[in-house]
Amino acid sequence: MADASSVLTAALPLFGVGVGAILQYLFTRSAEVRKQAYSLRQQAYVDYLRALAQAGHASGSEDLAKARLLAADAKTRIVVYGDRAVLEVLASFEEAGPTLANPRSIQCFLKLAFTMRTKADIDEARLRTVLIGPASLPATSTDMNASIGVEPPAQSVSVQR
Repeated sequence: MADASSVLTAALPLFGVGVGAILQYLFTRSAEVRKQAYSLRQQAYVDYLRALAQAGHASGSEDLAKARLLAADAKTRIVVYGDRAVLEVLASFEEAGPTLANPRSIQCFLKLAFTMRTKADIDEARLRTVLIGPASLPATSTDMNASIGVEPPAQSVSVQR
């Protein structure tokens, strides 16, 4: 009985170290998976907003086609990695017509950008000022381009399929 007790006394610390190492590995791996998913999600959001900006400043049909391709790629990644709330607002933006040419689409775009933010540390009015321009200006894509010194494109800008 004394031999079993001494073996158990010697084995328990080794068993504890082994279990601790396995748990640490699992928790670290889980944290890395979450971090990678977060990074992929945020990159998809940024890429979509960048594609919209490129479409808004496209100087020709080739540039517009490239922006649409980038938007489609980003939307695909948003479908895979994005939050449900962002997907819902993105669908509303697409239904409104992703052109920033009417008040409904502009409102949907602002809500999309606001929803994509992980921190709610800015109100929608300030976000609108940053992305579209002051509220006193009419909210059209032409005004947005003029407010940052860019000539508006000759054709209507759209990133639809």
